[in-house]
Order: sequence, then structure tokens, then C-alpha cells
Amino acid sequence: MMHVSGRAFLLFSALFTLGGQAPPQLDAEKDSPYQLQIVARVADHPPFTAAFKEQVKRELRDGLQASFADLVRVEVVDAHPLLKEIETKGLQAALEGWKELGPQKTHFVLIDFKNGQYEIQAGQHDGLTGLASPVARLARTPDRQFVARTAALMIDRDFGLVGTLEGNGRGPEVKVTLKAGSLGIPMEKWLKKEDVFAISQIKKVGGSQRSFRVPWALLKVIEEPKDGVCRCQLFNRFKDPLEKGPGVLGYRCIKLGTITAPLHFRLVNAKDMMALAGQAVAVSAGEFSAKPKEERSTQADGSIHTRDAFQNIAFVRVLDAGGETRAQIPVEILDDRTVICPYSVTPQAEAQGQFELTRTRLFRRLYESHLVVAELIQELNRLIEDHKGKEALDTSQRGLKAMDSDIASYAEELASLKKIAQELPKGAQTSRLDLSEGEQRLAELKTRRQELTGFSESLNKALQEANSPEKQQLKAKVQQAQLLENDGEFEKAIQLYESLAQKDGEQSAVASHLKKLKERWQAKDDNHRRARNFIYGPWPNYRTSADMKAHMEEARNAFQVCRAAGDKLSPVKLLKANIAHTAQLNKESEGLEPEKNEDDRAKFQTIADVADDLKKLTEGINAFLNESK
Repeated sequence: MMHVSGRAFLLFSALFTLGGQAPPQLDAEKDSPYQLQIVARVADHPPFTAAFKEQVKRELRDGLQASFADLVRVEVVDAHPLLKEIETKGLQAALEGWKELGPQKTHFVLIDFKNGQYEIQAGQHDGLTGLASPVARLARTPDRQFVARTAALMIDRDFGLVGTLEGNGRGPEVKVTLKAGSLGIPMEKWLKKEDVFAISQIKKVGGSQRSFRVPWALLKVIEEPKDGVCRCQLFNRFKDPLEKGPGVLGYRCIKLGTITAPLHFRLVNAKDMMALAGQAVAVSAGEFSAKPKEERSTQADGSIHTRDAFQNIAFVRVLDAGGETRAQIPVEILDDRTVICPYSVTPQAEAQGQFELTRTRLFRRLYESHLVVAELIQELNRLIEDHKGKEALDTSQRGLKAMDSDIASYAEELASLKKIAQELPKGAQTSRLDLSEGEQRLAELKTRRQELTGFSESLNKALQEANSPEKQQLKAKVQQAQLLENDGEFEKAIQLYESLAQKDGEQSAVASHLKKLKERWQAKDDNHRRARNFIYGPWPNYRTSADMKAHMEEARNAFQVCRAAGDKLSPVKLLKANIAHTAQLNKESEGLEPEKNEDDRAKFQTIADVADDLKKLTEGINAFLNESK
């Protein structure tokens, strides 16, 4: 049986996740207790002596451990890397910027003394879902003895049981397996009928997992848990919120600290975030089909503030002039904050918005597939460098199977989107229905598959024909050099060909190919050399939209210099870097809330501008590379 390295095994997992085959199920961790880390930061203030700080930590740990018993293992610390960011950005903003997944819940408790009262802020990041508390809690007490008790109650309120949705669930009813649900602990204390979960999508991107909250989708508990499993009803604004596309490992959910209170809601135009005044809205309790408790029009600032209170969720329907529903939006009730909701003002725009959401999801998966293929190429290079030709062959063949499934899935989805675009109401903006970007990425993925097929077949033939390990390695390195060429790494390919030509004789096919490649790779002048140095040096290493924006003009100029020089090699590397950059922009945009936060709005606009510039540059590169010689 062939040995597969740990790194190769992780890569196989990523490839099969992106393929159409059933991805591995997320571990619901039903046999494991929660790991809860409390980060208690007590301000430097005269009333806060060292003894008081230790007392708060001890009472927090002992009180919470007694309350949660065997469900949770509690740890209290006073240091954490995020504290510095919390000091500069504030608790809520810092928590929302923390995207990493991990095994524990981290609850921050910030204690200060202001205006004669003890002030306590609390907020949580949940590692299993990657989600932060929707709101940072604030409480005050004049009594020194109640500081730890108040903080413990705040933590308990937002602790949030975590569940994993059944693998094939799509709604409207889904089953949720609760973490620690098999430990024999009655869950009814922490989870009751009508409670509400937020949903997190967990994705595999390369060698890591990422998550983001599914927008405008909630789960409502319709039956108290039995044997660690509860039944929930899915409420959602957009179609197919639990998509099962490539890269999606599954969905987790976290219980929200909802309350019964009036709804504070504000509609803004999705196009420019301006207030939508005079828009008819109906608000129901229980479900969308229930008789509205209130029907009214939005005020001048686009807001409505209901007289009635709603338990946990308000079911908002946006109506047209004839009273027909244009959009239905589930809104969790957490506190007295105003929930801001972008909305497209016409049926055409709303239908187009749904189309664009589906298109964006597909394009993001396409870019993620390119990242995984790039990682596969790196792994194949490493295996050949380590004299593991047979393992490289096995890895390439597994990768090909996953790519076949990906390509078929993407082709089907693009065909479906084309049909949807044709059926959209008149008035939809043609430019925003354009699928050419996805078609180009799919075509490139097919090309990568052809290259990988050639590598796999040639390597297999070489391994079978070579009569010694030395010959096998030599022939494997020839295929590695071709792989480097396909990846745009011509300098590295030339160096490898040179070492092979010396071993294989100057009259070999390798030497002949090397001579032609070196002629094509020869820089025309210093300007051409500088452009190439930028393409292979700084440009692929920029990781933020701000950095990419600052150097976008250099990238455009570098391409124009290569074009003028007739260089069709360097732009291959530029093209691949642009694809990787677009995937990075997609990651950077996850979790931003431009409709709520001015900083997010500015960052989102920067990302959009850079993405558009990259798209135009990439289109120009493709057109140049496809020109006849």
C-alpha cells in the first residue's frame, strides 16, 4: 500500500471537498464539553487592587464552572493578543474582525470604574462557528461585590450553545446536533422551544477552514432537544441559504441571546445605502404567513419602530403598492439597536440581487478552486524534489478526479445562471448579469486540468519505463520542469532544464527545448527586466486591497511593457497572481457590513475598485495571450 504524507492527505481532503463528491461531515463534537476561556481585563484604577482583580477572576471561574457543571471547562486569564486591538477599535469591532476558527469560546470581560459605578463590557468569539456576539453587552453596578456576579450573568446570557446542521439539510426543517449533546447533560436548561440560532457556513480553502455568517437566515427551535438533537425551522430571505457547493464543508449554528422587545428596523437602498422612506412594511410574529401585528410605512430615515413586542424574531415583509410581498426578512431581536437592511427598490432589482448573490457565490468557489489547484502544483513539486515520484503520481490522479467533478459542477451552474439571466424581468442591468468572468475562470480550470493530465500521463509512463530509481527521478524532474512552465515559473524551469541537460547530454530533447525557452525568456532591455522583476517579485506577495490598489498602476505598466516586448511568458505569471489576488479580496470582504459601518463601507469600496481593476487587467492579459503568434 502506497504511503501518503500528512500534507498530501490534507490536500486530498481539500480537493475532494471542492469536488462534487460528498465532503466529509463536520464533527459535531457531541462527546466533547465546551472549552470556555474568559479574558478578564480589569482597568488600572485605584479601586482595582491586585487582590480585587484576583477575586474577580476567581469568582468568575468558580461561579461559571458551578453553573455550567460538566457542560463546560472554564479557564480565566488576564492576557490575550486581541486586547490591544480591542483598546484601539473597541470590543465589538475587534470581535467582528476575528475570523479564525478554533476549538474554544473566548469571552472578553472588560471592567472599569466610571462616574462612581463599576462598568462591565462583555462579548464573545465562538471558535467553532467563527462568529462573534452580535452585540457587546454593557452593564453597570454601584456595588463592588456584584461585579463578578454581573459579569457571569452577561456571559451566561450570550454563551450560545453550538450545533451542527445535518449534512443534507436544506430546509424548511433541519436537524441540529448539539455540541456536548451526548454527555448525558439535560440541554433544556440552555435551549428551549422558540430559541433562535444564527447560521455559519464552514468552507475549506486550501489547507485551512474559513467561516462566515449566512446573511438574513435564522433557525428557530420548534422542539426541545432529545438525545442531543433538536428540530429547527429555517427562515431565510435569499434562496438556497444552505448551498452545498464546492468548498462548503457544512453549516454550524450558535444560539443567540434574543429577547422579547419591539423591532427597530431601517431600510436603505442597496445601491447607495440611502434611506428608503414611505416603503410599506408588514411585521408578523411566529412566521411570515402569520397575520401582521403591525403594518406601516417607513419614516423619512427609512426606519420603523413597532409598538408591539416580538419574541426572539420579527418576520418582516416588504410590500409593493398592491400589497404583494417583494421581500421577506427574518430579524433577530437582541436589544434596542436598529437593524439596517439593504433593499432593492424594484422587483427587477430584487430579482437581479438574488441572481448576483448566486453568481458571486459561484465565482468565489471558482477562484477557490484555482487556489487549491495552485496548492496541488506546489505539492507535486515538493514530492518530486523529495524523490517521491509514485506518490506524486497518486496525488495528481486524485487531483484530476476532484477537478473533473468541479468542472462538471461549475459548467452546470453556469448554464443554470445563463437561463436565469434570460428569464429576469426587463430592466435588469446587462453588465451586472455578465458571466464572462466565470466562464473564463472555468476555461482556465479546464486548461489546468489538461496540463495536469499531461503531467500525470507522462510521469506514469516515465516511472514504468525507467529501469532504475535514478532514471525514474530524472524523468520525473523533466515532468516537474514542464509543470513549472505551466505555472508561469519559467526561470525555475530553465534552471531545472539546465541541470537535466547536463545529465542527459547536450543533444537531447531537453537541451533543444531549453535553448528555445531561453531565447523566448531573454529580456529585451532594462525596462523589460524591471517589469518582469515586479511581476515575479512584489506583485504576487501583496495581501490586502490597500496594497494592491497602491501598486495597481505598476502592474498595468508592467503588462504593457511585456506586451510591447512581445513577451508572452511573464504575463502568465501576472495572470495567475491576479487570480490569487481576487480570491484574497473575496476573503477580505467576508464579514464586512458596509450598510452598518462607515469604515467597512470605505474598505468595501476599495475592495470593489481593486477587483474591477484586476478584472480589466486580467481580461487584457487573456486577450494578449490568445493573440495569434
